[in-house]
Amino acid sequence: MKGQWLGFFGGDLNGPMMIEVDERRQFQDIACYFRILDNPRVLYVRARCEIGSVASVRGPLTEQLNSKLAASENPSFIDIDFRVQEPELVVDFRLDTGERCSAMLLRSRAHLDSELPAKRMSWAGFESYVRKIEPRRYVFRGQESNKWRLRTSFHRSGRSNMLRYMVDDVSMIQQRVTNLVPEFVDINDPIRYAAFLALAQHHGYPTPLLDWTRSPFVAAFFAFRKDQTQLQAQRQKRFIRIFILDEEAWLASGDRAPDIAPRMPHVTLVYPHALGNPRLIPQQALTSITNVDDIENYITTKSHATNVTYLSVIDIPVAERNEVLKQLAFMGVTAGSLFPGLDGAFEELKAIRF
Repeated sequence: MKGQWLGFFGGDLNGPMMIEVDERRQFQDIACYFRILDNPRVLYVRARCEIGSVASVRGPLTEQLNSKLAASENPSFIDIDFRVQEPELVVDFRLDTGERCSAMLLRSRAHLDSELPAKRMSWAGFESYVRKIEPRRYVFRGQESNKWRLRTSFHRSGRSNMLRYMVDDVSMIQQRVTNLVPEFVDINDPIRYAAFLALAQHHGYPTPLLDWTRSPFVAAFFAFRKDQTQLQAQRQKRFIRIFILDEEAWLASGDRAPDIAPRMPHVTLVYPHALGNPRLIPQQALTSITNVDDIENYITTKSHATNVTYLSVIDIPVAERNEVLKQLAFMGVTAGSLFPGLDGAFEELKAIRF
């Protein structure tokens, strides 16, 4: 069952459903979310069961319905049975108010190669292209391979249960590093929470954030920064990828979480304070926070539903790496400028001397 599962339930009630499962030694840590159609509130339960056993959990619901049922009939407890029938997870659940529902959920495909259609360009073609697009409308992200999907470091780690992360991980991090950051972090404040996670991510801790930049050239630097292929013949066959997100259109779509409470899938653009993080300003950085494992499929599905192109991608040959980095250095886009401090200085010197 490990992973994230998404779909819809039906029966006495109907609406969207999401299940996230982490494996912890001999246990599965499960978070289950669902929402009744036409009702903004999300009900969720966190429970655990032994790996290998018939998956069945019972527990109290943390949220309540408000408009579908009378106040005296609000459910407070759920009984859920799971069974995996690849590629689906079959779910049956019963509420203590008497409703019975079922769902067939699909597992996230984020571990597979990207399926986004891409434009392939030379570096010269890319540079010409981005200089013609509307300024300040788009944000960019560079990745070292065109095979990788958009995926947060939290989800790449193999974990899915965001409720566990919010309750267990964040409180542990805060306890350990409070005396190392310039001000106390209130995790109930979305802006400070995002700044706190951005700081953790820049120091190597997996988070549900994805870094973006307003500069296509900063994005290109991150994509070309590491050369993982030594043989020129192999480099000719590989491509880096630049993601281009229409920030204006995505904000207009209304896809954002107003707070950090457990909720249904979302991809929210946030603009964190530079809390103890001097890299944010030179990188022209912003970030997205999400509980979605397969971001690529999520945004593509929304594009099909609205007939709006939110996300596009450009692939550039890895073979152009040396020339690209030389051109970026002339623009002042180097490790030394993007990573203030010793780490950036030595990375830049290493690139020059070795």
